[in-house]
Amino acid sequence: AMYYQELINSYVPAPTSTVTITLSAIKDVGLGNALYILSSINDWDVSQALRGTWTEGNVWVFEFVIQANTEVQYKLAIGNYDDPTQGSLTWEANPNRILNESTDASYDLTWQD
Repeated sequence: AMYYQELINSYVPAPTSTVTITLSAIKDVGLGNALYILSSINDWDVSQALRGTWTEGNVWVFEFVIQANTEVQYKLAIGNYDDPTQGSLTWEANPNRILNESTDASYDLTWQD
């Protein structure tokens, strides 16, 4: 039985490496709203939007983990603080932003008008 277990283990793919991404953006989103990131990771599903953390000076900070060396397209959008599926989102302008990182990365973003 041990032999078969070793055989199975040899076919299990190695874990994919991940990187931590930190993004910050200054944006006055208005009372009751929040800044969100939507992405290709979950097919732009609004219910899966990542809400930023508000900090002094209307700086919204996002920290998340993605697979290394894998392209992720994303955009900023303004939506209801408690539930981004309520009401409509205000999306920033095109083009989509792109992440494709081999190591942890931090970026300051400016809302695309």
